Amino acid sequence: MRLAIILAGSTALLVAVMILTLFIAALAALEAGPLIIALFCASLLTLIGAILAFLHDTNLSLRAIRLELA
Repeated sequence: MRLAIILAGSTALLVAVMILTLFIAALAALEAGPLIIALFCASLLTLIGAILAFLHDTNLSLRAIRLELA
């Protein structure tokens, strides 16, 4: 569960940095396309990792409950 929480927090942080980068690039008329793409891809990968870790932990907990009830 700890990994899922860390990855979900990382996703939120990456999205916040991406939005901040978009605003700064727009205000300063900078070309930040590759950085925005990298941040977006990283945030999607961490989100996928968080969901997979959460599903793994959920299945592990359900197996433990089944063993306890059996």
